[in-house]
Amino acid sequence: MRRVSTVRSHLKLGEDEEYVPAMPESPLLGNSWMDNTVGWIGKKDRMGQDMYLVGGYGPLRRWVAMKYCHMAGRAVEYVPLTRDTTESDLKQRKEIKAGGNICYTDLPAVKAAVHGRVLILEGIENCERNVLPIINNLLENREMTLEDGRFLMSPVRYDSLIREGVRSKEELQKSGIVRVHEDFRVIALGVPCPPYPGSPLDPPLRSRFQCCVVPNLPVRELISAARTLPDPKCSQSALRTVVAFSASLMELTIQPSKATPAITKVPPTSEASLLSCMKQLGLFPNLSVWSVLWRAYPWDLLVSAEEAFVQTM
Repeated sequence: MRRVSTVRSHLKLGEDEEYVPAMPESPLLGNSWMDNTVGWIGKKDRMGQDMYLVGGYGPLRRWVAMKYCHMAGRAVEYVPLTRDTTESDLKQRKEIKAGGNICYTDLPAVKAAVHGRVLILEGIENCERNVLPIINNLLENREMTLEDGRFLMSPVRYDSLIREGVRSKEELQKSGIVRVHEDFRVIALGVPCPPYPGSPLDPPLRSRFQCCVVPNLPVRELISAARTLPDPKCSQSALRTVVAFSASLMELTIQPSKATPAITKVPPTSEASLLSCMKQLGLFPNLSVWSVLWRAYPWDLLVSAEEAFVQTM
């Protein structure tokens, strides 16, 4: 048993141990706010609820989910969702085996449901409308019809059929009915739409989740994280410049300035790019701060109105 913040979580290591993420130490994950968010995920996991982490662009939301799974020993299946994602990308795919035989192979969503793993869906705001009902049915009813003729059934319904004598376990297996594991959970990662591009979740689908906002870290946390980087460290003036630049861009992404009506969209940045800049400045002190910032955020590739504003910063 391992304590995750204020929640105790039983380690589920065994045959799925290779699916448990290994999270390296990161300065962005070592603060009290992050521990509270990980503890919140642990509470919802113990209550059997699916979660939706919403925040700005960047890997911070994924790192939070992975950190919990690492600490709790939960196996993970990961699916990035795009506009090109189809039903087959969530269920099964056809494969040609030796001898020319065609078979179906389970994909991460099915494997997570059957083996009781945590399914992480990143970019749920990018899903097309014909894919959302599949996700909604898996969330609400724990059911899914597969291409090979099998049917995923919720553990409550599956166990009740056996308990009431309607069907035996052998009969259900012969019928192709597969029991969804009771430890199966879904953690969806998304961004608010608007201001970010994408489609907002429909209220019925949104109601299946317990939501938690993962905002951008405040300037104080960014400076504290940058100071904890291993040697060599960059100078204090360079640190303040990089943090101020990153914080200003993250703020403008969500709340554009009223004094700059020509700017319709500022491309976002994230805390991960900030740490990358800090490491480069520490390793190569002869580089100028602005040349390193350009590597993380090439402002001269923006459109003219945005370029003029960013250069004035």
